[in-house]
Amino acid sequence: MGNKTNNLLTKYRFPNKTYDLDLSNKNINGSVIADIVEAFQNASARVSLRSLNIAHNIITNSSDIERILAALPSSITNLNMSYVDHTDNGFSINSFSRLGYLTGLQSLDVSRIAFSSYHNNVIGQILQNLFQLRELRLRWLYTNLTQVAQALKPSLQLLDLSCHPSFNALND
Repeated sequence: MGNKTNNLLTKYRFPNKTYDLDLSNKNINGSVIADIVEAFQNASARVSLRSLNIAHNIITNSSDIERILAALPSSITNLNMSYVDHTDNGFSINSFSRLGYLTGLQSLDVSRIAFSSYHNNVIGQILQNLFQLRELRLRWLYTNLTQVAQALKPSLQLLDLSCHPSFNALND
């Protein structure tokens, strides 16, 4: 489908240079989302994504996450990848390492993404290069809060850790 999608997109004229793409809650498979994002990347230099929302979709393959993130421009400002359906094993954190190269990010939501338990302590490393990040949502994310706290930048205005297991333990 990749080549077909890329060819279809080049037939259209895009009057603006940047776009907000909302594919949330569409029950779309990860490979189709990757094809769409790659089509924007390949369409021409005139078309760029400013924001992408792929929340509440079906992404079960780590390679689809890698394709999606690799196709995003480093200047993208908003990315919502929350609540994607996933395999029981969780995603490898390596699939998300490209997040650290999206240096224009101002808002990032990776709530309720299941990283495999072996890799759940490296979200802080991903955040190291995100100096423009203003909003970070990590709801229901099992991760090392110390690493997250050490990686936070002065630009951060909102940190959402609601329903984090560490806070739930305090209420028990």
